[in-house]
Amino acid sequence: MGVVEEKLDVWMAGILTLKNGAPVPFEKEKGVKPQRKEVTIIVDMKLGKASAVAWGCDLTENYVKINAEYTT
Repeated sequence: MGVVEEKLDVWMAGILTLKNGAPVPFEKEKGVKPQRKEVTIIVDMKLGKASAVAWGCDLTENYVKINAEYTT
C-alpha cells in the first residue's frame, strides 16, 4: 500500500497544519515564523512505525521564486 493523501497528518514547527489530508485552521499569529533558522516538519503517512530524517535548506520566498523561473 502506498501513501494515501486522505491519511496524511503534517506538523510545522509543532503546529498541526494537515489532519487526515485536510487543512487545519490555526491562528496566523501563532503560526510558523519565517525568521526561524530551523523549522521542523513532521509528516505522518500512517504506513507503519518506520521513520526517517532529512535536512533541507533555503526555502525562503526568494529561493522558491528563483527556482520556479526555469525548467529542466
